Amino acid sequence: MAGSEQVQLQRVLHMNSGEGETSYAKNSTMQKVIASYTKSIRKDLARDYYRDHLSDKMVIADLGCSTGPNAILMASDAIQSIISVCSDLGHPPPEFQVFLNDLPLNDFNSIFRSLGDYNYLSQGGDTEGQLCLIFGAPGSFYGRLFPSGSLNYVVSSTSLHWLSEMPEVLQEGSVVNKGRICLSKTSNPSVFDAYKNQFQAGFSLFLKCRGVEMMKGGIMVLTFMARRGSDPSTEEDSYAWELLAVALMDLVSVGLIEEQKVDFFNVPFYAPSMDEVEQEIINEGSFAIKNIELFEASYNALLADQYFEEEKQEEITQNTSNGIQFSHLKARHYAELTARSNWVVLESMIRNHFGGEIMEELFKRYCDLLEEYYCSRGIVLELIPNIIVAVERK
Repeated sequence: MAGSEQVQLQRVLHMNSGEGETSYAKNSTMQKVIASYTKSIRKDLARDYYRDHLSDKMVIADLGCSTGPNAILMASDAIQSIISVCSDLGHPPPEFQVFLNDLPLNDFNSIFRSLGDYNYLSQGGDTEGQLCLIFGAPGSFYGRLFPSGSLNYVVSSTSLHWLSEMPEVLQEGSVVNKGRICLSKTSNPSVFDAYKNQFQAGFSLFLKCRGVEMMKGGIMVLTFMARRGSDPSTEEDSYAWELLAVALMDLVSVGLIEEQKVDFFNVPFYAPSMDEVEQEIINEGSFAIKNIELFEASYNALLADQYFEEEKQEEITQNTSNGIQFSHLKARHYAELTARSNWVVLESMIRNHFGGEIMEELFKRYCDLLEEYYCSRGIVLELIPNIIVAVERK
């Protein structure tokens, strides 16, 4: 691993802070939808762990918590489940310690400002007899974060598809993925291998570190954005990155950025298959797999949550009466959601590499390309594959 490249990525990669229109807090509904799919599994695992151990202290860590309204969801669900078990058993609630982890440039301040919305999670709060103490834990989860044997329950949601660093072949100064910014159906096979190898190395290190930090019998629940099959070059898995690359090349054609800048811009993202995740857990050896499955999060759920408020319903009714097909309106909304979601995630990297003045024009073009793509497919429902895996510390 190139240590300087890893440090540089940690300094650059962070979700947009604050509460503005292009903040992660305002544009993380899909992450919330994904969390809703896994909620019952996570709560059942927390409940079963506590029922088996009846510890007087529960140490919970959320790795890659980011910021905004989702940041405390994972810990909140686990705590609610454990408190419910305690009530059923007539057992006093344990003391809770919650560690919220992300890279140092994450907007931790907004997380802690929001804790007042969760009465029983407030710093030092004491409700129904339980004590809950919440801490920030800045740092990369591709390294040690906590004392040995200190964690009972760990969760990481929609984070581990972000690599610890760019694959080495893309750091060496030669153009090996020209015209593309991530894995693409037309990428050289060496690029596929490089991304896969980097994911394996990073995920193995992640497991090794958690293996040291977790108590024997501790539970870890991980959710990845994933791909459905073994081939990483299918259109359904790569179209969003390919279209963003096209939008960047459009800016080259009008002289807003240099083509060489695009050639050396790559996104540290890898969506693994279920087999790859399972095999790496087995190979590393610290954990036993309790459950692993593929599920698909629906854009329709996201639209229902975010876009079909009263004014949007009125707009859709009016436009439909004017002869605009409902499917086209839906495609536009999907395009807006995809473009804005990628904006808030990638802006820090794009600004660092190209400068911030291109953001508006880049994502306008990107949104138009996405809309055209969705319309050409006659899109009715867009599904995003994810993996949830639950493991137990051996």
